[in-house]
Amino acid sequence: MYLTAFITFIGAAYALAEGAHVNVDVVLTRVKPGTRRVLVRVADAVVIAILAILTWLSAAFWWDAFTSGEQSWGLVAIRLWIPYSFLAIGMAWMLAMQIVLIIARERDTAS
Repeated sequence: MYLTAFITFIGAAYALAEGAHVNVDVVLTRVKPGTRRVLVRVADAVVIAILAILTWLSAAFWWDAFTSGEQSWGLVAIRLWIPYSFLAIGMAWMLAMQIVLIIARERDTAS
């Protein structure tokens, strides 16, 4: 279960960095270039806001588990801050990669 969390959140950030996410651009291909730029910027702002909120919440979730010493139940008691860190790191990495991709795209369109 913890390995699945690692693969999901760290893997999603890696896929974003490599450009391996699926893009659906049905609307963007049917609008004028000016409208397309506006829609892309709005989408970027929404994605940044969502990733920032998820990064903040996952870091707070991790911090709570870290400071409380919360452990899993079962034969092997694992301190839960360890697997919870995968979520926080993955969200922070995705946020950073999204910002880098936006900056790169803006530089390409400015040239």
